[in-house]
Amino acid sequence: MPLARPQHDPAPRGYIRRHVPAVRGPRGPARRSRREVQGVRTVPRPTTPSVPGDELAGVWRLVSYHDLDKRGARHTGPLGLAPDGLLFYAPGGQLSVTMMRTGAAQPGDQTFNSYAGTWRRDGDRVVHAIHLAPDPAWVGSEQIRELVLEGDRLQLYGTALVGPPRRRVLEWHRIGWGVATATPGDWSNNHD
Repeated sequence: MPLARPQHDPAPRGYIRRHVPAVRGPRGPARRSRREVQGVRTVPRPTTPSVPGDELAGVWRLVSYHDLDKRGARHTGPLGLAPDGLLFYAPGGQLSVTMMRTGAAQPGDQTFNSYAGTWRRDGDRVVHAIHLAPDPAWVGSEQIRELVLEGDRLQLYGTALVGPPRRRVLEWHRIGWGVATATPGDWSNNHD
């Protein structure tokens, strides 16, 4: 959720602040405030993330994360055999995803991944607009995921951002309807 703008802030309505070098906005150069001259710029907020009451909103627990190769063969995902994670889809369009490896890692293995931003539903797809990420190259990108929703089960399909071209499959189970409804007891390693 963007921070509230002070009354004197000249940023156009619908813009949020980011701590990165200033660039041109979608309608030409934005008026620059003293904070922007010091390295803060405004960037456009994505379009309306979702329709009110969208059934994706809620707290989701990672059940499995695996890859499929070109032949459809299943491979262990980047976070190992039994990763754990939480996905928050806020009704207002904000999102946060955090995932980790639960087993032992070898040198060079990925052990943790997370990002945050906004989401919007587009038919049988969900678009994640990334605002915060461990890899700066992801910031500002939109990650499109095909989705299959069956009750409290959600499958998201995407493409690996690094490594060989593989289809990523993330399976989630809903553990709460609002961002504040998950309790620490819901975060146990029991995925059933």
